[in-house]
Amino acid sequence: MDELDGILEKLLGDPDSLSRAMGIVNALNSGDNEKEKLFDALMPYLKPERRQELMSAVKLARMAKLARLAMTENGDA
Repeated sequence: MDELDGILEKLLGDPDSLSRAMGIVNALNSGDNEKEKLFDALMPYLKPERRQELMSAVKLARMAKLARLAMTENGDA
């Protein structure tokens, strides 16, 4: 059993870290879905270059939100 615990610990890391990561993922998934739905609805009506710009902006906003959540979870903010 100790061998299995060691393997699981190597795969999953620290349980606290895993818990924090799950909290970040849950918060990221439960965020501003209304805005994302609006952007998704607008996509077919945009020119390809505007569509690409909007997709880049949405990705950047998600990364910023992820960074903010990670900093909050680590107590840095």
